[in-house]
Amino acid sequence: MVNIFKTFCHKLLTQVPHLHLWAASYFHGDAPVGWQVEYLTRPLRSPPAVVREVKQDVRITTDRHVKPYSKRGVPDHTDGPPVTRLYHRGQGHSGDGPGDCVTCGREVASFLHSLRDGVTATVTTSSTPISCGSTPPCLQWRDVLLLSSDSWRDSCGMVRTLIEAGIPVRVMKDDDMEDVATARSDVVWAAVGDHVLGLERKVVVCPYDVGGSVRLHLMSRCTSQLVIVSR
Repeated sequence: MVNIFKTFCHKLLTQVPHLHLWAASYFHGDAPVGWQVEYLTRPLRSPPAVVREVKQDVRITTDRHVKPYSKRGVPDHTDGPPVTRLYHRGQGHSGDGPGDCVTCGREVASFLHSLRDGVTATVTTSSTPISCGSTPPCLQWRDVLLLSSDSWRDSCGMVRTLIEAGIPVRVMKDDDMEDVATARSDVVWAAVGDHVLGLERKVVVCPYDVGGSVRLHLMSRCTSQLVIVSR
């Protein structure tokens, strides 16, 4: 993929000389020869609670393919909501993983409803606090994203259970991309992480085993409340 990108840039610049071309990547060392490179490593969008999770990703800590975070450089007015951790284990849990588990779905549904009703702590983005307990609800369904490294199905235990709990969930298909990107519909989208790279939501639910690069690819999409459902 890197070589394809470099070839594309080279051919484009031969066809359009003096073109001002800008590109971004979370990997470093991939820029074409001769390009000016700047490293943007200050975590400005996610609160510290989420940043602490993302910075543990193996791409940052072990593989070193991604530059580590630097200091934010501005005061942290809030740490952000604590990361909520749910576990696919114990009595009542079933299925191959959290996404297929009805019990996990009920626990996620209960938590999401509590955010809407203002039962839990105030939902706070990295820049603006959102007051709960008022009308209309402090959180809209379009503010929530279910992200997994695996494909979702309408028959998944978690999807079915959330819908039964009154939460409008839709599994993202190819022709839904514009709707998902613009948050046009007030629904909770269930999407594969690789299909929505760069997209952000206030609340991100990650129902899968935590490992690999899921922190970098998926948890970094969260600007406020992160929910991790793991084994």
